[in-house]
Amino acid sequence: MKLIFQRDFIFLLSILLGFLATDVIANEGFTPELLQQEIKKTCENGPARKPNYGRVASKQMIDTGWQMVGKGEGLEAAKLFLTALFIGPENHNAYWGLAIASHVAKFPLEMINACFERARLRFPNVSDIYSDHGRILEERNHSDEAIVAFKKALEIDGNNLNAHIGLTRSYGKIGEAEKFEFHKRRVLELQKRNK
Repeated sequence: MKLIFQRDFIFLLSILLGFLATDVIANEGFTPELLQQEIKKTCENGPARKPNYGRVASKQMIDTGWQMVGKGEGLEAAKLFLTALFIGPENHNAYWGLAIASHVAKFPLEMINACFERARLRFPNVSDIYSDHGRILEERNHSDEAIVAFKKALEIDGNNLNAHIGLTRSYGKIGEAEKFEFHKRRVLELQKRNK
């Protein structure tokens, strides 16, 4: 009984700490410029402190951050991902989320690249991190870098549909007809297989 109480207490405490940390970031004058500076510093160097007490709250913030990204609310999502890194253990999903949220918020590409790099350090064999990075690079007209990211995604998982879609678009933009056709066929094959 004592163990259950302690676990429940720790769970509730982690949620409270998470909400307090979110409130501080949301209300302490975090302008978009200050938020960008904090994200860049965190993605380049890791969180300023390495706590491990907010695992549950951190996970909830990451989940909510992804929901905010889905709604197109990049600034709010970035605040949640950043808070998750401050209160919980480092998590590649938080860095990955920071990268995507930063793109949605139209933050500089240099910062987004740093967040993706930190996510890949933690989980180098997750192909979707590379395909998402490639998509953002492509959307920001960095076709050569996007192609490198998409190819890396395919080295990890040759059936990564998003990487094939990205290569189809990228090769189409630069006029590589043969490579365009190859990846277009792969997209159609994978879409047919996934139905």
